[in-house]
Amino acid sequence: MDVRPEEDRNEGELVQQVKPLLQQAEQIMNETQGMIKGADPENKISQRAQNHQKAHKATPEEQRLAEALKVMIEEVGGTIEWARNKLDAFPKAKKDLGPLLDALGQPLTQIVAGVGMLLAGVLNLLGSLLSGLGLDSLLKGIFAATVSCFFEPLDPSYYGY
Repeated sequence: MDVRPEEDRNEGELVQQVKPLLQQAEQIMNETQGMIKGADPENKISQRAQNHQKAHKATPEEQRLAEALKVMIEEVGGTIEWARNKLDAFPKAKKDLGPLLDALGQPLTQIVAGVGMLLAGVLNLLGSLLSGLGLDSLLKGIFAATVSCFFEPLDPSYYGY
């Protein structure tokens, strides 16, 4: 749609094609979030990760998980931002698709938070990986939003930020 001449653009067609894809992506993200919530019902993984964090020692599994979260934030978060920027040229479609993009970002935040709560030490590793790319502010924003939703405000230095 972006490469079409302005007179040939049909924003209704754009919404009709993109809306089901965004809804499907949101469903996948929500399912992933549910799986993460069910991954540690007895808090064994969470407690072990907290001990690793206190000892400043991450297992290879925690390191791989931090790397996977980094890729997910880059890919999913980057795609959401890219789509928002593209929609600026389509004001009518932006009105219909913008809220879906916002909704797609919520499970991303909750997935990172859920995994972070399972493996608290992963957040420090993820912060280090993202800071090397200049993306640590994205994680800090996600973390701040998550903490303010679920917990009393805490000192960010506790988490190494």
